[in-house]
Amino acid sequence: MRILRAADHKAMPWKNGGGVTREVALMPGQDVPFLWRISLATIRSSGPFSRFPGIDRTIVALRGNPVRLISEGKDLARLTALGDPFAFAGEVDIDAEIEGGETTDLNIMTARGHASHEMKRLQWSGTLSISGRQTLNAVVFTGAATVTIGEARHALAADDVILDLAAGEELIVDSTGETTAYIIEIA
Repeated sequence: MRILRAADHKAMPWKNGGGVTREVALMPGQDVPFLWRISLATIRSSGPFSRFPGIDRTIVALRGNPVRLISEGKDLARLTALGDPFAFAGEVDIDAEIEGGETTDLNIMTARGHASHEMKRLQWSGTLSISGRQTLNAVVFTGAATVTIGEARHALAADDVILDLAAGEELIVDSTGETTAYIIEIA
């Protein structure tokens, strides 16, 4: 199990200037660009999503203003901070329309036929036990929490990530108030 700190996520400005992606973790593939990729993106202006043919994607807004996802003139989803994840195929043409200022979202992408994923929202106050269910599990934090790994306790902040939580492995998380995190299960 590893802790990936928000300050260490690699920032990559978008070519169109509409935002910045911070790569959290990536598993390279042999016949595909990657097997899976977890990233955080700050969307600063409305515009089209990049297309990723053969890639399954899930996105959730973590903070900021709502974002409408539109395809062929039809509303697909409205992402609000700490809401439910939205899954879609990477080859679908999607436009993101920002309602106000910028927003930050969490993304997981997996190469179809090579890996699969599911993202779930966790909300709690006090102590929560999280158990890995798939081959690889990641927990993305949206605020302050304390994680116990073995005998060690670690303070976590927004956008910190626990990676490599194995199937059957348990993580104990404490918070002083209402807290939200997202677990990503990759098979």
